Amino acid sequence: MPEVDLALLHRRQETYLTEHYLTTHVTAVSVALGAAGISAGSLLTSASNSVGFQIILVVLWLVSLLATATAYAGTMIGSIMLPAHLPGIRDLLLPLLLALSEFLLFAVLAYQITGLPRSYVLLGWWFAFLLFGLAVFGSVRRACFLIGKGLYGADAAYARERYLDRMAGDRRGTAVILTIGVLGFSFQLCYGRLHTRLLTALTQNQVNFVIAVPVLALLVFALRGHHVTARLLKAALARTPIRRRPKLPAASSFPLGHRPWPRKRSG
Repeated sequence: MPEVDLALLHRRQETYLTEHYLTTHVTAVSVALGAAGISAGSLLTSASNSVGFQIILVVLWLVSLLATATAYAGTMIGSIMLPAHLPGIRDLLLPLLLALSEFLLFAVLAYQITGLPRSYVLLGWWFAFLLFGLAVFGSVRRACFLIGKGLYGADAAYARERYLDRMAGDRRGTAVILTIGVLGFSFQLCYGRLHTRLLTALTQNQVNFVIAVPVLALLVFALRGHHVTARLLKAALARTPIRRRPKLPAASSFPLGHRPWPRKRSG
């Protein structure tokens, strides 16, 4: 049996952090999609008499789907830029928090199956979205720290700089997501007092709809941003120094216009 030497450990470390994030997110998305199917079936078979409540649940289901897709796209596109680094405790806890929040985003909507009281559905969903905001807020800043402090060769410096420039927008976007999560959860907790004083003209469902629709637009914009980042990364990784081809004599100097192939340099 071959022994494990230091060279082998260094080879394992090269992609260890990247594979950790990719594997964790693939598993989390698989679980979230299963919960999404269950919650969708629950919504379609719901016998609720409140049309407004059903509409807001459908909107929140779409927000949950786009949130999961956005976080997944960011991880799959950006993980290639992570340095050769062993995972720290934050690299273990942040993906777990994200996985838990993505599962809860869909699970609380299946209240007919889970037995969650209807009066707690919106409060539970905004709590899950708050957890999601915390997870993506911390994950983006953790990735920026790792990439900014990592060791990269001179030929990879351009790709790193372009990606860090793109992550400036991700930092702002995740801050907005976290802020909306805090506001939405706080509104659900304080709805009774706010409704009697400030929001007498709007129902709880209408206020949730007003908050959730801009989140949908923000997540669509974030997905578009990930698409642009992927294109920029492909272009940056494809950059290679231009090698000048050896000049050959004109074709007329050879019989029948043939030109010999340049010989390969040995060594």
